[in-house]
Amino acid sequence: MILIVLVALLLISMVIYTFIIWPFSVLIRKLRKQSQNPMSWAAVVARLWAAIVGGMLALFLFRVFGVLYAIGGIAGNPNFVWGITPDMIESLQSMYLPAMLALALPVFTVLAWIKGWWKVSTRVYYTLVTLAVFAGIWWANYWNLLGFRI
Repeated sequence: MILIVLVALLLISMVIYTFIIWPFSVLIRKLRKQSQNPMSWAAVVARLWAAIVGGMLALFLFRVFGVLYAIGGIAGNPNFVWGITPDMIESLQSMYLPAMLALALPVFTVLAWIKGWWKVSTRVYYTLVTLAVFAGIWWANYWNLLGFRI
């Protein structure tokens, strides 16, 4: 459980940083007319790719827990007693896309280290996010949450 909480925290922090903090920092630098280091388009794609895959995986985790807790008695859904609900099947099948998109993350991570796209701390953070994505996929596969398998 600690693993999945750490994975969720890393993925959510990557999404928040990429879609909220990063654009505001660029805007503030433009308003202050500070010089900006031009970032290559590949570095931008890599950061957006990790945020999108991480966000999809985090949404999957929240949806699976939401469906399971709703079935477990919080919402009192009696359909689980008689079989698998369509919500369960949809949430389990929603994991295929982030799992396939995650295959590009190790390539981006290696390129980030070879080309020196960001500061060392950002590259370490990006590597941790990549590892968190694969830890989340491994966890989902271990608990048979990666796709609907009877």
